[in-house]
Amino acid sequence: MENAGFQVFRTLLEYFPGKLERQRIGILCGKGNNGGDGLVVARLLSQEGLTPSVFLLATNDKFKGNVKENLDSYRKLGGSVQELTNAKELEISNWNQYDILIDAILGTGLTRPLSEFYAQVVKRINHCPAFCLSVDIPTGMQADSMSPPSLCVCADATVTFTAPKIAHVLNSDQNSLGELRVVPIGSPHHLLNSNNLWLSTIEESQVTACLPRRPVDSHKGDFGHISIVGGSREKSGAARLVGWSALQTGAGLVTVLVPDTVQAIVAEPHAELMTIGLPTDPEGELSSKSLDALQSSLEGKDCLVIGPGLGTKKTTRELIKNLVDKASIPIVLDADGINAFQSQPELLQREKNRPLILTPHPREFARITDLEISEIRSDRCNIAREFAIEYQLWLVLKDFRTLIASPDGKVQVCPLGNPGMATAGSGDVLAGIIGALMGIYQAQNLQSPENVNEAIMTAVYLHSASGDLAAQITEHSVTASGIIDQLPKIFRHLENLVQ
Repeated sequence: MENAGFQVFRTLLEYFPGKLERQRIGILCGKGNNGGDGLVVARLLSQEGLTPSVFLLATNDKFKGNVKENLDSYRKLGGSVQELTNAKELEISNWNQYDILIDAILGTGLTRPLSEFYAQVVKRINHCPAFCLSVDIPTGMQADSMSPPSLCVCADATVTFTAPKIAHVLNSDQNSLGELRVVPIGSPHHLLNSNNLWLSTIEESQVTACLPRRPVDSHKGDFGHISIVGGSREKSGAARLVGWSALQTGAGLVTVLVPDTVQAIVAEPHAELMTIGLPTDPEGELSSKSLDALQSSLEGKDCLVIGPGLGTKKTTRELIKNLVDKASIPIVLDADGINAFQSQPELLQREKNRPLILTPHPREFARITDLEISEIRSDRCNIAREFAIEYQLWLVLKDFRTLIASPDGKVQVCPLGNPGMATAGSGDVLAGIIGALMGIYQAQNLQSPENVNEAIMTAVYLHSASGDLAAQITEHSVTASGIIDQLPKIFRHLENLVQ
């Protein structure tokens, strides 16, 4: 509690360097440990000669243990407190006079909606013009929930301890957090490294450690030959986006296999892409005659990306199933590649000894699992984890905060990304990035499950970081091609961190 309060105090100093003494500060303390953290802040401010106003949202006799000790320590310094325990006392308090309000009311233990009184308190805070700093989590937000609360404090900043909580990363009400700061308070490192912990966020330092190196004597074979099967008469752009994002990610060679009716369209924009036209039916989709050509084309390849824009005709679906069943190299299954296995997830692996990566958005995942989209979104970490374990594959579930579920039961969440990335072709770009990195790792004989995890983690991070860079001017104008254009800048940024 002492460490937590000190970190909040230090954060205040960082937000108001050299001028904290000129700020009028109100501290709202609940009776639990969150309130105890706020009382430590009050004492530290008093020791610096400041005079904060402390409001207790419970009667004095409700404060126990370490919280009571910190209340007594603050009072011994001459600090005064005011109890606010009902609507009448709340009504006569004037919080508009403060420049800073510290929300130390309810912390991570909240598991139900706010009571009427606390709801009134939160509404008063949200109507104040003061800078609001929440301790650990904004009051009203439930730490383990991904659903937005009916009401919570809208903070300008949140200081949380040791590690982010689920709501800090996955709750769709991210605006109420303000700027999130994660600070250490002395939690033992071995607890954070426990095998019992299966949910984590991807950190930039992890990605920099996994970037493929390019020695001076490299040749293109060192960076993989990626085979992409996609496209149709109406969706030729999907194959183009996958191929170009793979090249921009560093793949040595990329061959795109498309219906012969669109081969020229796919080949024309980027001379670096190799293309192969495949036999089609009268409607412009791949015919059953394409299977032999597809199988033979996989010789010497390091990764197969299959699905974007292929279509959902029965013959196409059967072709995809046969190819997935027979291929022995790593596979990235995306879009219509996933749709081909609708309601048949048991056909995905069939004991194949090669990595299989699925990259669905919630609707595609609903098709393959027969779950409702709402059910998936309400518990997607657990559902994705169980699916990856059962079918022994890697699941990259795209949505607000892309997550990666691994066959060993670990789940990683990417904390980056923005609503502008909800645009046509964004998922195709991700498939290409994953395919490229999987191909590079395969070409360099880095084929352990740990290496697969690294490749997918790096790809998801690159995709989201590029999307954030593309959205810097405005989220409204982000395009899939724009995301690809930012990849070199993200690589350069990460490389600079290594040097």
